[in-house]
Amino acid sequence: MTTGRRILFLVSFANLAGAQIAALRLARGLRDRGHDPRVVFLYEVTPIPDPDHPYEVLLSKPPGAAGYLALMGSVMRLVRTERPEVVMTFMPFASVLGLAAAFLGGAKRRVISHRVPVTTVRPVWRALDMLWAWLGIYTDVIAVSDAVRQGCHAYPRWLKKRMIVVHNGLFDWHPSRLERAAARRLFDVPDNALVLATVGRLAPQKNYGLMMRVLPHIDNVLLLVAGDGAERDALKAQAEHLGAADKVRFLGPLAREAVPDLLAAADIFVQSSTFEGQSNALLEALQAGLPIVAHDVPEQRETIAEQDGAVAGALVPLNDVDAWASAIERLRSDPGAARAARETAERRAQSFRFETMVSGFERVLTGP
Repeated sequence: MTTGRRILFLVSFANLAGAQIAALRLARGLRDRGHDPRVVFLYEVTPIPDPDHPYEVLLSKPPGAAGYLALMGSVMRLVRTERPEVVMTFMPFASVLGLAAAFLGGAKRRVISHRVPVTTVRPVWRALDMLWAWLGIYTDVIAVSDAVRQGCHAYPRWLKKRMIVVHNGLFDWHPSRLERAAARRLFDVPDNALVLATVGRLAPQKNYGLMMRVLPHIDNVLLLVAGDGAERDALKAQAEHLGAADKVRFLGPLAREAVPDLLAAADIFVQSSTFEGQSNALLEALQAGLPIVAHDVPEQRETIAEQDGAVAGALVPLNDVDAWASAIERLRSDPGAARAARETAERRAQSFRFETMVSGFERVLTGP
Protein backbone atom coordinates (compact mmCIF):
# COMPACT_ATOMS: atom_id res chain seq x y z
CA MET A 1 0.00 0.00 0.00
CA THR A 2 1.31 3.45 -0.92
CA THR A 3 2.06 5.64 2.07
CA GLY A 4 0.83 9.22 2.15
CA ARG A 5 3.00 11.86 0.52
CA ARG A 6 3.81 15.37 1.71
CA ILE A 7 2.81 17.50 -1.27
CA LEU A 8 3.38 21.22 -1.59
CA PHE A 9 1.03 22.92 -4.06
CA LEU A 10 2.27 26.27 -5.36
CA VAL A 11 -0.29 28.40 -7.22
CA SER A 12 0.44 31.79 -8.77
CA PHE A 13 -2.27 33.85 -7.08
CA ALA A 14 -5.48 33.51 -5.13
CA ASN A 15 -8.75 34.47 -6.77
CA LEU A 16 -11.97 32.75 -7.75
CA ALA A 17 -10.95 31.10 -11.02
CA GLY A 18 -10.64 27.64 -12.54
CA ALA A 19 -7.02 26.70 -11.88
CA GLN A 20 -7.14 27.91 -8.29
CA ILE A 21 -10.36 26.01 -7.56
CA ALA A 22 -8.97 22.89 -9.26
CA ALA A 23 -5.84 23.01 -7.08
CA LEU A 24 -7.86 23.31 -3.88
CA ARG A 25 -10.24 20.53 -4.87
CA LEU A 26 -7.39 18.25 -5.84
CA ALA A 27 -5.71 18.90 -2.50
CA ARG A 28 -8.97 17.98 -0.79
CA GLY A 29 -9.19 14.75 -2.77
CA LEU A 30 -5.59 13.78 -2.02
CA ARG A 31 -6.05 14.59 1.68
CA ASP A 32 -9.07 12.28 1.75
CA ARG A 33 -6.80 9.53 0.40
CA GLY A 34 -4.30 9.90 3.21
CA HIS A 35 -1.81 12.35 1.72
CA ASP A 36 -0.60 15.55 3.36
CA PRO A 37 -1.15 18.42 0.86
CA ARG A 38 -0.33 22.04 1.64
CA VAL A 39 -1.60 24.75 -0.71
CA VAL A 40 0.32 28.01 -0.97
CA PHE A 41 -0.59 30.92 -3.23
CA LEU A 42 2.35 33.15 -4.06
CA TYR A 43 0.18 36.26 -3.77
CA GLU A 44 -3.46 37.25 -3.45
CA VAL A 45 -5.77 39.10 -5.82
CA THR A 46 -8.99 38.34 -3.97
CA PRO A 47 -9.74 35.83 -1.19
CA ILE A 48 -11.42 32.57 -2.19
CA PRO A 49 -14.71 32.12 -0.33
CA ASP A 50 -15.55 28.75 1.17
CA PRO A 51 -12.41 26.98 -0.16
CA ASP A 52 -12.44 23.20 -0.51
CA HIS A 53 -9.08 23.00 1.28
CA PRO A 54 -7.19 25.40 3.57
CA TYR A 55 -4.65 27.62 1.86
CA GLU A 56 -1.93 30.14 2.69
CA VAL A 57 -0.75 33.28 0.90
CA LEU A 58 2.87 34.46 0.85
CA LEU A 59 2.20 38.04 -0.31
CA SER A 60 -0.92 40.17 0.06
CA LYS A 61 -0.43 41.74 -3.37
CA PRO A 62 1.51 41.08 -6.60
CA PRO A 63 5.27 41.50 -6.21
CA GLY A 64 7.12 44.24 -8.04
CA ALA A 65 10.14 43.36 -10.14
CA ALA A 66 12.38 43.57 -7.09
CA GLY A 67 10.05 41.27 -5.19
CA TYR A 68 10.56 38.25 -7.42
CA LEU A 69 13.88 37.29 -5.85
CA ALA A 70 12.49 37.75 -2.35
CA LEU A 71 9.50 35.60 -3.25
CA MET A 72 11.78 32.96 -4.70
CA GLY A 73 13.78 32.99 -1.48
CA SER A 74 10.59 32.51 0.52
CA VAL A 75 9.67 29.44 -1.53
CA MET A 76 13.19 28.01 -1.17
CA ARG A 77 13.02 28.39 2.61
CA LEU A 78 9.58 26.80 2.64
CA VAL A 79 10.84 23.80 0.69
CA ARG A 80 13.92 23.40 2.88
CA THR A 81 11.89 23.69 6.07
CA GLU A 82 8.93 21.52 5.12
CA ARG A 83 10.88 19.03 2.95
CA PRO A 84 7.90 17.98 0.81
CA GLU A 85 8.29 14.80 -1.18
CA VAL A 86 6.61 16.46 -4.15
CA VAL A 87 6.24 20.09 -5.23
CA MET A 88 3.50 20.67 -7.79
CA THR A 89 2.62 23.96 -9.45
CA PHE A 90 -0.46 25.46 -11.06
CA MET A 91 -0.30 28.45 -13.44
CA PRO A 92 2.77 29.82 -15.31
CA PHE A 93 4.19 32.25 -12.74
CA ALA A 94 4.18 29.64 -9.96
CA SER A 95 5.60 27.03 -12.31
CA VAL A 96 8.51 29.16 -13.50
CA LEU A 97 9.40 30.78 -10.17
CA GLY A 98 8.17 28.07 -7.83
CA LEU A 99 9.77 25.04 -9.46
CA ALA A 100 13.09 26.84 -9.90
CA ALA A 101 12.98 27.61 -6.17
CA ALA A 102 11.97 24.02 -5.42
CA PHE A 103 14.92 22.76 -7.47
CA LEU A 104 17.33 25.04 -5.62
CA GLY A 105 15.68 24.09 -2.32
CA GLY A 106 16.38 20.40 -2.89
CA ALA A 107 12.92 19.04 -3.80
CA LYS A 108 13.35 15.77 -5.68
CA ARG A 109 9.98 15.64 -7.48
CA ARG A 110 8.92 18.80 -9.26
CA VAL A 111 5.65 18.47 -11.14
CA ILE A 112 4.15 21.12 -13.41
CA SER A 113 0.41 21.00 -13.99
CA HIS A 114 -0.29 22.75 -17.30
CA ARG A 115 -3.79 24.26 -17.17
CA VAL A 116 -3.84 26.28 -20.41
CA PRO A 117 -2.03 25.96 -23.76
CA VAL A 118 1.54 27.21 -23.37
CA THR A 119 1.09 29.25 -26.56
CA THR A 120 -1.38 31.49 -24.72
CA VAL A 121 0.89 32.57 -21.85
CA ARG A 122 3.10 35.65 -21.79
CA PRO A 123 6.24 35.31 -23.97
CA VAL A 124 8.63 35.63 -21.01
CA TRP A 125 6.95 32.76 -19.13
CA ARG A 126 6.78 30.71 -22.33
CA ALA A 127 10.52 31.13 -22.92
CA LEU A 128 11.41 30.28 -19.33
CA ASP A 129 9.05 27.31 -19.36
CA MET A 130 10.88 25.83 -22.35
CA LEU A 131 14.28 26.54 -20.78
CA TRP A 132 13.23 24.93 -17.50
CA ALA A 133 11.99 21.85 -19.38
CA TRP A 134 15.36 21.39 -21.11
CA LEU A 135 17.34 22.11 -17.92
CA GLY A 136 15.47 19.40 -16.02
CA ILE A 137 13.76 21.75 -13.57
CA TYR A 138 10.57 19.77 -14.25
CA THR A 139 10.60 16.07 -13.43
CA ASP A 140 7.01 15.37 -14.52
CA VAL A 141 4.28 17.12 -16.51
CA ILE A 142 0.50 16.77 -16.13
CA ALA A 143 -1.61 18.39 -18.86
CA VAL A 144 -5.29 19.09 -18.30
CA SER A 145 -6.20 18.09 -21.87
CA ASP A 146 -4.62 16.50 -24.90
CA ALA A 147 -4.76 19.86 -26.65
CA VAL A 148 -2.64 21.33 -23.85
CA ARG A 149 -0.27 18.36 -24.01
CA GLN A 150 0.30 18.87 -27.72
CA GLY A 151 1.43 22.41 -27.03
CA CYS A 152 4.46 20.93 -25.22
CA HIS A 153 5.73 19.14 -28.34
CA ALA A 154 9.12 20.91 -28.19
CA TYR A 155 9.93 19.57 -24.71
CA PRO A 156 12.83 17.10 -24.52
CA ARG A 157 11.94 13.51 -25.37
CA TRP A 158 12.67 12.18 -21.88
CA LEU A 159 10.25 14.68 -20.33
CA LYS A 160 7.52 14.02 -22.90
CA LYS A 161 7.69 10.35 -21.86
CA ARG A 162 6.86 11.49 -18.32
CA MET A 163 3.94 13.63 -19.45
CA ILE A 164 0.36 12.48 -18.99
CA VAL A 165 -3.11 13.94 -19.53
CA VAL A 166 -5.45 14.14 -16.55
CA HIS A 167 -8.81 15.72 -17.31
CA ASN A 168 -10.66 17.86 -14.82
CA GLY A 169 -13.44 16.37 -12.74
CA LEU A 170 -16.15 18.11 -10.76
CA PHE A 171 -16.08 17.83 -6.98
CA ASP A 172 -19.35 17.39 -5.10
CA TRP A 173 -21.49 18.62 -7.98
CA HIS A 174 -25.24 18.03 -7.67
CA PRO A 175 -27.97 18.89 -10.17
CA SER A 176 -30.57 21.47 -9.27
CA ARG A 177 -33.55 20.27 -7.30
CA LEU A 178 -35.72 22.81 -9.09
CA GLU A 179 -37.91 22.12 -12.07
CA ARG A 180 -37.27 24.34 -15.08
CA ALA A 181 -40.24 26.64 -14.33
CA ALA A 182 -39.19 27.13 -10.70
CA ALA A 183 -35.57 27.80 -11.71
CA ARG A 184 -36.78 30.42 -14.17
CA ARG A 185 -38.86 32.11 -11.51
CA LEU A 186 -35.80 32.18 -9.26
CA PHE A 187 -33.91 34.20 -11.89
CA ASP A 188 -37.00 36.17 -12.97
CA VAL A 189 -36.88 34.80 -16.50
CA PRO A 190 -39.87 35.09 -18.87
CA ASP A 191 -41.38 31.69 -19.63
CA ASN A 192 -41.25 32.16 -23.40
CA ALA A 193 -37.71 33.56 -23.69
CA LEU A 194 -34.75 31.57 -25.03
CA VAL A 195 -32.35 31.59 -22.09
CA LEU A 196 -28.61 31.38 -22.67
CA ALA A 197 -26.34 30.94 -19.67
CA THR A 198 -22.61 31.35 -19.19
CA VAL A 199 -20.33 31.21 -16.15
CA GLY A 200 -16.90 32.80 -15.89
CA ARG A 201 -14.77 35.79 -15.11
CA LEU A 202 -15.44 38.94 -17.12
CA ALA A 203 -11.95 38.89 -18.59
CA PRO A 204 -10.52 39.11 -22.14
CA GLN A 205 -9.98 35.35 -22.41
CA LYS A 206 -13.72 34.74 -22.00
CA ASN A 207 -14.44 36.99 -24.99
CA TYR A 208 -17.89 38.08 -23.81
CA GLY A 209 -17.78 41.03 -26.20
CA LEU A 210 -18.57 38.51 -28.94
CA MET A 211 -21.80 37.54 -27.17
CA MET A 212 -22.83 41.20 -27.00
CA ARG A 213 -22.49 41.26 -30.82
CA VAL A 214 -24.42 38.01 -31.24
CA LEU A 215 -27.44 38.99 -29.14
CA PRO A 216 -28.88 41.59 -31.58
CA HIS A 217 -29.16 38.80 -34.18
CA ILE A 218 -31.46 36.67 -31.99
CA ASP A 219 -35.06 37.47 -31.13
CA ASN A 220 -36.65 36.94 -27.72
CA VAL A 221 -33.43 35.90 -26.02
CA LEU A 222 -31.91 36.53 -22.60
CA LEU A 223 -28.28 35.89 -21.74
CA LEU A 224 -27.55 35.30 -18.04
CA VAL A 225 -23.90 35.94 -17.18
CA ALA A 226 -22.65 34.58 -13.85
CA GLY A 227 -19.32 36.07 -12.85
CA ASP A 228 -17.57 39.37 -12.37
CA GLY A 229 -14.41 41.08 -13.45
CA ALA A 230 -12.69 44.12 -14.86
CA GLU A 231 -14.68 44.10 -18.12
CA ARG A 232 -18.12 44.37 -16.54
CA ASP A 233 -18.68 48.10 -17.19
CA ALA A 234 -17.28 47.89 -20.73
CA LEU A 235 -19.54 44.95 -21.57
CA LYS A 236 -22.59 46.75 -20.22
CA ALA A 237 -21.70 49.79 -22.31
CA GLN A 238 -21.20 47.62 -25.40
CA ALA A 239 -24.59 45.95 -24.94
CA GLU A 240 -26.22 49.36 -24.56
CA HIS A 241 -24.48 50.67 -27.68
CA LEU A 242 -25.62 47.64 -29.72
CA GLY A 243 -29.21 47.87 -28.51
CA ALA A 244 -28.91 44.58 -26.63
CA ALA A 245 -29.02 45.81 -23.04
CA ASP A 246 -32.43 44.20 -22.51
CA LYS A 247 -31.09 40.88 -23.78
CA VAL A 248 -28.35 40.39 -21.20
CA ARG A 249 -28.32 40.31 -17.43
CA PHE A 250 -25.06 40.39 -15.45
CA LEU A 251 -25.68 38.39 -12.28
CA GLY A 252 -22.31 38.95 -10.62
CA PRO A 253 -20.57 36.08 -8.86
CA LEU A 254 -22.95 33.25 -7.94
CA ALA A 255 -22.58 31.01 -4.93
CA ARG A 256 -21.45 27.55 -5.96
CA GLU A 257 -24.74 25.97 -4.94
CA ALA A 258 -26.67 28.42 -7.15
CA VAL A 259 -24.94 27.47 -10.40
CA PRO A 260 -26.98 24.26 -10.93
CA ASP A 261 -30.14 26.34 -10.53
CA LEU A 262 -28.90 28.74 -13.21
CA LEU A 263 -28.25 25.82 -15.55
CA ALA A 264 -31.71 24.42 -14.82
CA ALA A 265 -33.21 27.75 -15.91
CA ALA A 266 -31.26 27.80 -19.18
CA ASP A 267 -32.00 26.36 -22.61
CA ILE A 268 -28.44 26.55 -23.95
CA PHE A 269 -25.02 27.04 -22.35
CA VAL A 270 -22.63 29.30 -24.27
CA GLN A 271 -18.90 29.70 -23.87
CA SER A 272 -17.20 32.23 -26.11
CA SER A 273 -13.65 31.81 -24.74
CA THR A 274 -10.86 32.09 -27.29
CA PHE A 275 -8.99 29.37 -25.39
CA GLU A 276 -9.32 27.17 -22.33
CA GLY A 277 -7.34 24.37 -20.75
CA GLN A 278 -10.44 22.48 -19.83
CA SER A 279 -13.27 24.55 -18.49
CA ASN A 280 -14.99 23.48 -15.26
CA ALA A 281 -17.98 25.61 -16.28
CA LEU A 282 -18.27 23.54 -19.45
CA LEU A 283 -18.12 20.34 -17.40
CA GLU A 284 -20.95 21.64 -15.21
CA ALA A 285 -23.05 22.28 -18.32
CA LEU A 286 -22.38 18.71 -19.47
CA GLN A 287 -23.43 17.38 -16.08
CA ALA A 288 -26.63 19.40 -16.34
CA GLY A 289 -27.31 17.89 -19.76
CA LEU A 290 -27.46 21.28 -21.49
CA PRO A 291 -26.83 21.83 -25.20
CA ILE A 292 -23.63 23.84 -25.55
CA VAL A 293 -22.38 26.32 -28.12
CA ALA A 294 -18.64 26.98 -27.96
CA HIS A 295 -15.75 27.96 -30.18
CA ASP A 296 -14.22 25.22 -32.28
CA VAL A 297 -10.80 25.29 -30.65
CA PRO A 298 -9.01 22.02 -29.80
CA GLU A 299 -9.53 22.04 -26.04
CA GLN A 300 -13.27 22.75 -26.42
CA ARG A 301 -13.73 20.10 -29.12
CA GLU A 302 -11.96 17.59 -26.89
CA THR A 303 -14.45 18.29 -24.11
CA ILE A 304 -17.84 18.38 -25.84
CA ALA A 305 -17.32 16.24 -28.97
CA GLU A 306 -17.12 12.47 -29.21
CA GLN A 307 -14.73 10.61 -31.48
CA ASP A 308 -17.53 9.76 -33.91
CA GLY A 309 -18.16 13.47 -34.42
CA ALA A 310 -21.27 13.83 -32.23
CA VAL A 311 -21.24 17.17 -30.43
CA ALA A 312 -23.10 18.20 -27.28
CA GLY A 313 -24.48 21.18 -29.15
CA ALA A 314 -22.37 23.08 -31.67
CA LEU A 315 -18.76 24.12 -32.27
CA VAL A 316 -18.46 27.30 -34.32
CA PRO A 317 -15.58 29.17 -35.97
CA LEU A 318 -13.74 31.69 -33.85
CA ASN A 319 -15.56 35.04 -33.56
CA ASP A 320 -18.01 34.26 -36.38
CA VAL A 321 -21.12 36.17 -35.26
CA ASP A 322 -23.38 34.69 -37.95
CA ALA A 323 -22.29 31.14 -37.13
CA TRP A 324 -23.01 31.73 -33.46
CA ALA A 325 -26.48 33.07 -34.15
CA SER A 326 -27.25 30.20 -36.56
CA ALA A 327 -26.09 27.53 -34.11
CA ILE A 328 -28.20 28.98 -31.30
CA GLU A 329 -31.28 29.33 -33.55
CA ARG A 330 -30.91 25.74 -34.77
CA LEU A 331 -30.88 24.39 -31.22
CA ARG A 332 -33.98 26.47 -30.48
CA SER A 333 -35.95 25.54 -33.61
CA ASP A 334 -34.94 21.89 -34.07
CA PRO A 335 -36.12 19.71 -31.14
CA GLY A 336 -34.26 16.71 -32.58
CA ALA A 337 -30.95 18.58 -32.63
CA ALA A 338 -31.49 19.82 -29.07
CA ARG A 339 -32.38 16.33 -27.87
CA ALA A 340 -29.30 14.81 -29.55
CA ALA A 341 -27.12 17.51 -27.97
CA ARG A 342 -28.51 16.75 -24.51
CA GLU A 343 -27.91 13.02 -24.96
CA THR A 344 -24.34 13.65 -26.09
CA ALA A 345 -23.79 16.00 -23.12
CA GLU A 346 -24.92 13.30 -20.71
CA ARG A 347 -22.52 10.78 -22.29
CA ARG A 348 -19.60 13.22 -22.31
CA ALA A 349 -20.17 14.03 -18.65
CA GLN A 350 -19.24 10.46 -17.74
CA SER A 351 -15.67 11.07 -18.93
CA PHE A 352 -14.95 13.77 -16.35
CA ARG A 353 -15.17 12.37 -12.84
CA PHE A 354 -13.50 13.81 -9.77
CA GLU A 355 -12.23 10.46 -8.50
CA THR A 356 -10.69 9.75 -11.91
CA MET A 357 -8.91 13.10 -11.78
CA VAL A 358 -7.53 12.48 -8.30
CA SER A 359 -6.35 8.99 -9.28
CA GLY A 360 -4.52 10.39 -12.30
CA PHE A 361 -2.62 12.93 -10.23
CA GLU A 362 -1.98 10.39 -7.50
CA ARG A 363 -0.30 8.00 -9.94
CA VAL A 364 2.22 10.69 -10.83
CA LEU A 365 2.74 12.00 -7.31
CA THR A 366 3.37 8.54 -5.85
CA GLY A 367 5.14 6.99 -8.82
CA PRO A 368 8.86 6.46 -9.42
